[in-house]
Parts: sequence; C-alpha cells; structure tokens
Amino acid sequence: MVEREREEDSSSRNVNISVSQIKERGTFIEIILSNSSSFFILPEDARSLDISSAGDISESDLEKLEYLDMVCRAYSKALDILAFAPSTGFMLKQKLIKRGFSGVEIKTVIERLTDKKILDDRQYAENWVSSKLLRNPQSPLMLKAALMRKGISRVLAEDVLKGLTPDSEAYIEAFEKAFNKQVRRSGKTPEKIRISLVRKGYPLSLINKYLDDNNY
Repeated sequence: MVEREREEDSSSRNVNISVSQIKERGTFIEIILSNSSSFFILPEDARSLDISSAGDISESDLEKLEYLDMVCRAYSKALDILAFAPSTGFMLKQKLIKRGFSGVEIKTVIERLTDKKILDDRQYAENWVSSKLLRNPQSPLMLKAALMRKGISRVLAEDVLKGLTPDSEAYIEAFEKAFNKQVRRSGKTPEKIRISLVRKGYPLSLINKYLDDNNY
C-alpha cells in the first residue's frame, strides 16, 4: 500500500474539511482531503461511504475514514502474511496484534478474508495434516493437539482427522513411515525407537508388534 502522512493536529478538526480527490490506487481507493491528509480504503468500503469530491465531510465521516483506513492497512498486511505462509484465523490474528492493529480492525479483516475463502481453517488443517503425515508422521492424538494449538477448534480438528483411525490404511501407512524413519537412524536401539514412537502418540502394542516383526 502507498504510504501517506496524515495531519494529527486536533485544530484541523475545527475547520471545514472537504474531499479534494478520490483515486484508484491498485486494489485500494485513496481519498485525499482539503487539509492534505489522505486515507486508503477498500473498494467495498468506498461504496458504503456517502462522500464525494463536493461538499464538506462531517466529524463522524472523518472518524469512519480513519477506521476504514486502518482496516485497509490491516487487510493489506494480512495479505502479505498469507502470501508468505498459510495461516489459521487464530495465527493471523496473533501476527496482526503484534503489528499494532486493534481487535476490532482484526476481527473485520478476518471475517472478510474468511468470507472470500482467502482464509480457510478447514483447508489449512487438511493441508497441514497431509503434509505432516508425508514428512513427519504422528498419531491422530498428537496431530489434533497440534492443530488446536494453531487455533483450529476441537470439533474441526476431530472432523479433519476422523478418517485416521487405528484400523485405517492411512493410519497404518503413517505409522510405518514413522517406524521406518526411526529404524533408519543409526544408533537407534529398540528402546529408543519405542520411546520416540510413544512420544509421537502411537500405542505401545503396535510399536512392539513392529519391533518383533522386524526382529528387534
């Protein structure tokens, strides 16, 4: 987003202020006022404002412009964050808080991104679980706990993992990957393999069976 300077002198609110220009700036709308201050807002917010380049704007309109400008800034920053890495709504909220945006601004941005399917907790959870099972398999219990730490609700986490039951092909495949990964590591004794897999949430009975079957 194009940076701009805004006059904060409270005396400026005591004089009549009007809209000088309304410009399209890429995916944003810039509104320039007669006191040389400018605001960037989202196109959908521009449609909700009852202002034009003719006539003065009220104090309430000015306050709304300031709020929508911050929403626009938060939205732009959120897109930058999501372009860098996928995120849940909770994770994105924490990152925006660290950047100084208010709870109201963040709530508005997250709702809009969710409505547009740019932010999708279910899609994030499904992709994350698939990647985890491929690279570093863990038990459903461990995966569920990790998802909840990322802000995924318990209900959604359980729904995403519902097909990963102990008797499912996906579960056994994930366990075998985890088991073989431990076996390939040099210096891994049966006890170390057992401890590593228990920490990943796999049942001891299944671990012992595979150790026995592989002559450990």
